[in-house]
Amino acid sequence: MKHLFYKTIRILTIPPITACLTFLVLFFHQKVLITLSDLLLAVCTISIFPILGYVIHPLIVKHTGKYKGREGQRSIAMYFCLIGYIVGIATTLYTNPSDNILLVYLGYLSTGITIFISNVFGFKLSGHAVGIAGPVALLFYFGQFEWMIGFVLMFFVILSSLKMKRHRPSELLVGVLLPFLFLPIVNYFLLHF
Repeated sequence: MKHLFYKTIRILTIPPITACLTFLVLFFHQKVLITLSDLLLAVCTISIFPILGYVIHPLIVKHTGKYKGREGQRSIAMYFCLIGYIVGIATTLYTNPSDNILLVYLGYLSTGITIFISNVFGFKLSGHAVGIAGPVALLFYFGQFEWMIGFVLMFFVILSSLKMKRHRPSELLVGVLLPFLFLPIVNYFLLHF
């Protein structure tokens, strides 16, 4: 029964879902994502694109014979994440180059690139931990009280990842810290360049 609880937590808190909920909160409070088109672009590029990676994975394996198994699935999802973030940034620069919106996209892109690179070098950084910590960091940064709910969920995500032996504590710790480190760095560059 405990295993089912932890698995359910992991499913309900996958990064595309937590990102989508964060965007809805920011839209509802008229913070950052002010227009409906801002919201839809963020949901499409940051929430839906990564899920498409999982949907398309079987076709890629069937036609190429590459990217088999869970690790292959993760790799395809990471590619789709990065593509989504880049499309989001490019579209935002063209349509609504708000610093706050760019902060969201560049925050996701910088953590996505870091996850990708760390995985290439054999450190299986937890995308799940980043996927829950990123929304907490964004909501905290933009002054939304819902960050506290995300903080509680972050505890359960970490616990479920440990109980199900999906990640080592170091992979989870770095995953949680990453958004909190990158958000001020990205913000600094947006303000000064």
